[in-house]
Amino acid sequence: MSEHGRRAKSDYPRNDGAVIRHREVPHAPIFIHAMGSRSEPGETNYLLAQNLVGSLHTERVFTFDSDQFINYSSQRPIITMERNRFVDYQPVEIAVDLLRDDEGRELALLHGPEPSLGWEAFAEHVVQIVKELGSDLAIGVHAVPMTVPHTRPVQVVKHANRDGLGADDDIVDGSVQWAASMASTLEYKFGQAGIDAIGFGAGIPFYIAQSSYPQAAAELIRRISEVSGLALPLGDLEAASLQVSAAIDTELEGDQRMEQMLAWMEKSYDDRIEDGGQPNHSELTDVPSAEEIGAAAEAFLADFVTQQRAAEEGNRGELPESRRDDEPEDHS
Repeated sequence: MSEHGRRAKSDYPRNDGAVIRHREVPHAPIFIHAMGSRSEPGETNYLLAQNLVGSLHTERVFTFDSDQFINYSSQRPIITMERNRFVDYQPVEIAVDLLRDDEGRELALLHGPEPSLGWEAFAEHVVQIVKELGSDLAIGVHAVPMTVPHTRPVQVVKHANRDGLGADDDIVDGSVQWAASMASTLEYKFGQAGIDAIGFGAGIPFYIAQSSYPQAAAELIRRISEVSGLALPLGDLEAASLQVSAAIDTELEGDQRMEQMLAWMEKSYDDRIEDGGQPNHSELTDVPSAEEIGAAAEAFLADFVTQQRAAEEGNRGELPESRRDDEPEDHS
């Protein structure tokens, strides 16, 4: 990744060990990292990256050696069978592409699944790539399941690796630790290397976190455009958002428990926005596994039902405060 290596006149592609260079490294003032697969909350980063790559002029600059950074037991390539034979194979790719926005300005996009191996080496390669690109700002995105309703605008929080970049105030109360994502790791590493970086986290309604949620991808693109000045298209994301919202409404219609839960989340959302829109730290924890999302949903529903019953019983005055559900009635 040296300056000499970047300017050396040699044929491309050129393999630097863990990274394949496909062309001379261009200048890209804005670097966006949107790493994620279709198994992650709302498919958000996947949809965002696919929309940009599919809508803008794109040229491959770097491809990472997936064998060094991907555990294929959890992130498998895609193979296609027609009738009785395999006819196509799509390897897992992590790449940096050069894109031009709708006004011809250049940006770089890192996309593909989050690495499951070699995190330190991967992060170091990305930092060196951003330096070679001469990027003035790195922008990362991620999505987190939250207790937010699909009937309200996507809630987004903004953080940054130094003061003056417009991060939200008091995203967490004091100091909080949780398992890192590659997005948060890169934001930290960029700061250590003197590269300005900001990140946006979008809230995905937890009850649809394992489904496609294009609303979040569209909102994140809007936020990136606002801070970077880039003219980034939304492509089909807006139309897809309307379809998804209609499908969710249809699915929930007639389910009294879900309708009550939705009303409760809408009120909580509105109250939070009225109070200044500040999330709490539990909304920013990195993306859990599918099992954890399911367990959280079950726990939330159980807690919600318990609260609703307690409120109803309190309103009816059916049980004294000292009575517990497990205490037998006194028939004496």
